Amino acid sequence: MTAPVEVLEFESRAWVHAGAKEQPIADELGLSATRYYQLLREALLDPTAVASHPATAARMRRILEQQRSRLTERSAVSRRG
Repeated sequence: MTAPVEVLEFESRAWVHAGAKEQPIADELGLSATRYYQLLREALLDPTAVASHPATAARMRRILEQQRSRLTERSAVSRRG
């Protein structure tokens, strides 16, 4: 089992682009990309993990909020049709 602190530690690395992470996720953590991102979201709710990597947690929360906002906007536009 990958601990929430490990997930945020892995995420805190500097990645050239998002696709660059997929192979290291599998090789180093033994996870699929889908499972990794599920665990990353869970790690953002873990106070110990967040305390160990506050800047990474804040960045990921900001990114997730931006994604939610875009999805909400698209949904509203499609309903107006």
